[in-house]
Amino acid sequence: VFLEEGIRTGGIGVSLHDAISQAPTMQNRAYTTLAIDSFGEGKLGESLYKTLGISAEDVVKAFLG
Repeated sequence: VFLEEGIRTGGIGVSLHDAISQAPTMQNRAYTTLAIDSFGEGKLGESLYKTLGISAEDVVKAFLG
């Protein structure tokens, strides 16, 4: 699990994912990347993390379904 509150494209999380997924022992495995595609504005009464889909609840849902 690697959590990063940066943009998906060019982020360290995606770079790490790319490197790990090329390792012979890590191929043919399912991966989930939870990251934002661009910075946005928050919604009134909601945290920016929740608005962007990267809140603690969103992370749990990504892993547990």
